[in-house]
Amino acid sequence: MNFLINKFLINPAFWILIFALIGIAYSFKKGIGGKVFSFALLLLILGLFDPLSYLVVERIEQKHAVLSFLPWGETPPILVLGSGGTPDDRLMPSQQLTAHSMARCLEGYRIWKKLPESKLVLSSAGREGFISQAEIYASAVKEWGVPDSAIVVVTTPTNTIEEAKDFRKMFPQENGVILVTSALHMGRAIKIFKAVGLEPIPAPTEFRVKRHPGGPENQWVPNIESLILWEKVAHEVLGRIYFRLFGI
Repeated sequence: MNFLINKFLINPAFWILIFALIGIAYSFKKGIGGKVFSFALLLLILGLFDPLSYLVVERIEQKHAVLSFLPWGETPPILVLGSGGTPDDRLMPSQQLTAHSMARCLEGYRIWKKLPESKLVLSSAGREGFISQAEIYASAVKEWGVPDSAIVVVTTPTNTIEEAKDFRKMFPQENGVILVTSALHMGRAIKIFKAVGLEPIPAPTEFRVKRHPGGPENQWVPNIESLILWEKVAHEVLGRIYFRLFGI
């Protein structure tokens, strides 16, 4: 009974599925417009299930391995790309991070612990008139023991292209950078950083698809997370198209 309640009755994706099926049954016989609408609803239904979205996202995420060893002798800067944060004074700095920025800051911190002579560069603007997201990240990593002398805060960039340009200006002598961002975003980020003359070393984090050794569970239960994965894939695809058309 608990399975039925949790996975279906109080699962919003299940009710989206039901209404989409009703919409298809009602619209399919309504001429060309109805068929187009039915096809759109069918795509929505397919998007509610894991298998295809997981396969697509996993294929993108696994193109760059986790940075588990450091074979080089140099200590390039570690750049953590921005991914949200809210300067809510009621919370401690690490609690002001989003789940995405927490994952990135933790990965940057993990690598810095292995390369304490490297600079930990934290990047991202915030809302105009308020502290930047990068400053929130800096406060969080200070809580974890990173000293001020190891931290560089870049408060102006609002997207990955600006982050690459600002880093290039701030570190004109550097050729390499350890690039920390989500595994899904890493491919596009590497192209952008190479375009400004850098050789990024990928340090992907925030993997959205994780495979349990026991195999998938409840893979055929509709869920909103699958739609979110498709939205993230669309964001990256459109971003790559924009970069290919317009560059930096």
